[in-house]
Order: sequence, then C-alpha cells, then structure tokens
Amino acid sequence: MGQLKAILFDIGNVILYFDNHRVSQRLAKLTGKNEPGLFKLIFDLYAEKELDLGKTSPQDYFKEISRKTGLELGEETLKNIFSDVFTENVKMANLIHFLKGRLPLIGISNTNESHFEFIQEHFPILNRLERIITSYEIGVKKPDPGIYFAALACVKARAQECLFIDDQQKNIIPAQFLGFQTHLYQSHEGFLQKLSMLHIL
Repeated sequence: MGQLKAILFDIGNVILYFDNHRVSQRLAKLTGKNEPGLFKLIFDLYAEKELDLGKTSPQDYFKEISRKTGLELGEETLKNIFSDVFTENVKMANLIHFLKGRLPLIGISNTNESHFEFIQEHFPILNRLERIITSYEIGVKKPDPGIYFAALACVKARAQECLFIDDQQKNIIPAQFLGFQTHLYQSHEGFLQKLSMLHIL
C-alpha cells in the first residue's frame, strides 16, 4: 500500500445528500398527476437521453418534460425544480475543511450540467476541492474505468496512492480492481475510522 497522495470523493450521498423524488413531488403538485408515474417518466427520460454523459442538453431535456407533462414553465423554473434536490452533509463538509491543504481533494461525480451548475452555486464546500471530474464533461461515468483513469491523470498519482470514497458498491468494485484504496461510505463514523487507520486523522 503506497503513501496516500490524494482523496477522491463521490459527491452524491457523500458530500451532498440528494432526493430525486423532490422533483416529481413538485411536479405532481403543479399537474395533479400521480407522483410515482411522474418520477418514472422523468427519470426514464433522463436515462434515455443520457444527460449524465452529456449526450443531451438540459434545455432539450426540459422541453421534452414540458411536452410530456403538459406544463408550460419557463426553463429557469423547470431547471430549479429539477436541480434543487440536494442538502449538505455537514459532517463531511466540516471534514473537507479540515483536510484541505493536507493532500489533494478531488471530486468524481456522475452528474449532468444542470445539477453541477446548481450545486456549484449553492454549496461553497465544493470550492474546497481542487477539481471535480464530471461524467457529462468527459463522456464516461462510474463504474466505467475511464472516469477513474481521468482522476489519476488529474492528480498525477498511481491508483495505489489514492483513496476513493463512494456510496455505491458497484462503483467501488472497479476502483479496487484498478488498485485504488477504497471506502464504501455508509456512515460518517466508519469513514473517520478509515482515515484514522490510514493515519490521516
């Protein structure tokens, strides 16, 4: 196990919690339509249009949602409804403040342009990261190995010298295969124990 040279953070449900049902709940109030049905429509369309790979613009996606739901909302209103699904993990934010300057801190996220613009504007803690690698910008997403290689190129380190944190096992497995030190984020206390074992705390 090499000396740690960088920590790579997933964002969703690690630095920021999110609840996509907030989108369909708001649209259900506006349309009177069934919330589960709206959720399926919105996120089936999201997967089909591959927003998190940058293959469809948020503007075109919002137009399609408006057409399918019958809502005539302005683009900015719909963008806010779609993107305002995040809350800060305060414990992780405090830890990032503490770790800043000790070693490089990098974000690595499956996300889309609309969400990324929103969280950059509303959550200053993300400014404490040296860089955030986003799936929509590079055209690959976890668990595709390409996004992990992009992270290594960013930090100029070997996989064995990086700690990767994610809340989904399916994203941890390929990182382990590539040689990363990893942690499956299920509780903040468990993550602190991991950092203590690595002599970072």
